[in-house]
Order: sequence, then C-alpha cells, then structure tokens
Amino acid sequence: MRDLRHPCSPSRAPRLSRVGSPQVSHGSVQFLSYEHLKQAFRGLNAGRVPAGAAEADLSAPQLTAAATGSKVVATLVTYPYQVVRSILQQRAVVGSDVVQHATASGAVRHLWSSERLRGFYRGLVPHILRAAPTASVTLVSYEYLHRLVVSRALRGGD
Repeated sequence: MRDLRHPCSPSRAPRLSRVGSPQVSHGSVQFLSYEHLKQAFRGLNAGRVPAGAAEADLSAPQLTAAATGSKVVATLVTYPYQVVRSILQQRAVVGSDVVQHATASGAVRHLWSSERLRGFYRGLVPHILRAAPTASVTLVSYEYLHRLVVSRALRGGD
C-alpha cells in the first residue's frame, strides 16, 4: 500500500516518470494526430469542391480513417511507456525471490538487454485491435453530434 501513496510510485507515473521527465499524454498525441489527419483529408477534398462552394464536410469513412490512424499513432508513441509502467507495477514474490524493477531506467535496461525494441512493443497488435474501434466510434460520433448542434444553433435553435 505504501507504493500507492509514494510520490514516485507507478500510480503517479502519468504526471511524472520515475526518471523525472514529464510525460506526454496518450490523449494529447491522439487528438493532435486526429486534427492533422482531418486537415490532410480536407486537403484531398479541396480539389473536388467547386470554386466558391463551401468546404465539404468530411465523410464518415474519412473521419473513421482519421480516428483510427490517430489512435494508432498515439499508441505507437506512448506504448513503450505503458509497457515500462506495467513492468514497474508487477511486483511479486515468486518463491523466495522478489521479482521487481525498482526504477523505470532499470526496467528499460532490462527490456532492452533481453528483448531489444520488440520488448517495448510486446502486445501492441492486440491492444490496437481492441482500442482502435472504440476510439473511431467515439470520435466519429462526436463529429456528427457536433455538426448537429452547430447546424441547429445556426438555424436559431429549433
């Protein structure tokens, strides 16, 4: 229980890593990627919109692709940190041996020496297959709800 209250415990890791550097949140990377991908799709659509016409909204497949792509990008960027964090949280006693890594740098050294880069991305594909559809549904739903609210506000709040 002491680890949960200790200022450098793994439960505090999203705010400050055990090595002292601030962490970029998964959500920040995901939303930044999502906006960039939407801009890229708008650029692709620009050639198809007649001159003088309003910018066309992105289609559902384009929004889905942007949402899925942003989730994949965010996961690729932040997944190694999540693996190290989970290793730090796996403190157990097996027989008379204590299985643990006391620091993030120790866990990183262990992963790198035993598995190299592959160790930092262990379990990535199942994680993406589980998380990407949820992110896509959430972001596409948000976009359509946002469009509905904005269109009603522009019409005078019917």
